[in-house]
Amino acid sequence: MTIRAWRARIRQRGEEALRASRSTGRPHHLSVDQQAVIQAIIEDDPRQHGFETSAWTTLRIRQVIGQKFDVWLDRGHLSRKLRGWGFSYQRPVVRAVERNEEHVATWVRVQGEALGKKNR
Repeated sequence: MTIRAWRARIRQRGEEALRASRSTGRPHHLSVDQQAVIQAIIEDDPRQHGFETSAWTTLRIRQVIGQKFDVWLDRGHLSRKLRGWGFSYQRPVVRAVERNEEHVATWVRVQGEALGKKNR
């Protein structure tokens, strides 16, 4: 702000206009009630909301928010919101349901032997 602008403020509103004021920032896109609804949805299984797997991603959460409230948040902003709500990034342990530990052990042993022979 320029000195000219400060002087104009003093003329219009007096010395009180010079006092520091708190900036409120941009308004939130989602109300407190909407945020509570979203947090409850995230606690549910994503399959209850039409997704094929049981893992929430920021893209999926963004889609649910957009469809439910017509608010499309940036993924980075949504990640910060999620951390603020107490959610953390978690990578699921990826194991096939059909996985057979005996077959895996056999494959590792056979392939290990084959690789060992090639390196000699």
